[in-house]
Order: sequence, then structure tokens, then C-alpha cells
Amino acid sequence: MQSIASRDSVDFVETQLNLYPKRIQNPGMQRFAHIDLSVSKDSAGVAMGHVPQFVNMHRGDHVEKLPVIQMDFTLEVVPPKGGEIEFENIRRLMYVIRDKLGIPLKWISFDSYQSRDSMQILDNRGFVVGYQSMDADTHAYDMTKTAFYDRRLWLPEHHKAQHEFVTLEFDPQKNRIDHPPHSSKDVSDAIAGVVIGLTMRREIWSRHGVSPREIPQSIIDRKPTSARAVS
Repeated sequence: MQSIASRDSVDFVETQLNLYPKRIQNPGMQRFAHIDLSVSKDSAGVAMGHVPQFVNMHRGDHVEKLPVIQMDFTLEVVPPKGGEIEFENIRRLMYVIRDKLGIPLKWISFDSYQSRDSMQILDNRGFVVGYQSMDADTHAYDMTKTAFYDRRLWLPEHHKAQHEFVTLEFDPQKNRIDHPPHSSKDVSDAIAGVVIGLTMRREIWSRHGVSPREIPQSIIDRKPTSARAVS
């Protein structure tokens, strides 16, 4: 599958991003984006996806109905040479997606203490925003790993994201997924944020005609870990 974005990495100064409307699949389905912010040294990760369908997954003695997560794009935002990432450029990308392309981007979550201003601005622009930590526990990556193994996670090719996923490490002392020294997990965090965001949206299940009785117990029992979760 193809990304709707023209490139995998952008700094919005020396490199710019184009979006291709003809590559948009299932244009009427609501979208969820996750943004992992950074300022100068590290990159920021941005991903957006939707649920095109639900599938039955056989788990030995029972069957679980679970969503397919299709990413519209995954993006690394790098700091411009000698400068810092301007968060306004990332917010402007969200406006273009919803207001110019007409894609129903509804939910946006963040994983950073630096995100408060962006959350407030996007909330005022009519997005449903919230905070979802990738580091508080392993839930987001657990869901992402399961979706990978189930072949329910459909991703456009992104070399950095692939490298991040294969080098991630589990830190048992902190009960979190981390990256090794001199590596990163910005883009993989963004993907995992979309996976858990879409999976936990009861509205998505309802729109696909999945009754509450069909929601797996593992989803029902999952307790939010963030101070403010997207609803």
C-alpha cells in the first residue's frame, strides 16, 4: 500500500511535504492521528490511520473480533539544520488533511509534556485531543505487536519505522518499551499510538456494527493510564 504523503521525512524548511488525494482509501472513515513531539535534537513522529474492517481471529478455543488498522501515512519530522521543529507546521498538516483534503480526521493524541499548547490549539479548532503515553506501560506496543502477528496492521513502507521496531527493547525495571542507545522510537511510537487509539475507540466498533458483547475482554478490561485520554 502507498502512503498518502510524498516522503517519509520532512523538516518543513529545506524539505516540504505533498499529500496525494488519489491515494486516499476509504475516504469516509474517521481518522486517528498520534503525534510524538520533539524540539531540537530528536525527530518527531506523526502517523494517521483508520479502521477499514473488522476480522475474526481464532485464539484456540475462542474467536476474537478485532479491527484492522490501516495507516494512511507515517512521517518523521526532523529538526531543520541549526534550528528547532516548529510545532505549527505539524498542526498545519492536520488542518490540511481535514479541511483541504476533506479526510474526516477526528482524534489526535500526543505523547509529550511539550504538547499542552498544541493540544489546546487543536481542541479549539474542533479536533478531539488527548494525551496517550507510550512510556507509562507496554499496552500500546502489546496491541501493536498483536496486530502485527495477526496481519491486521497495514503499513506503507517506512525504513526508519521498520528499523525502530526491530531494535526496540523491553525494560523490565520500568515496565516499558525503550530504544537502545543511539537509536530512537519516534515513528514507532506514533504508529503504536494510532493502533491503541483506534482499538480503544468504542465509536469505531459501533460504526462497524460490532456489538458490545463482541468486544474482547482484554479490550474491556484495559484501564487508561493517561491523565487525559482521548474520548
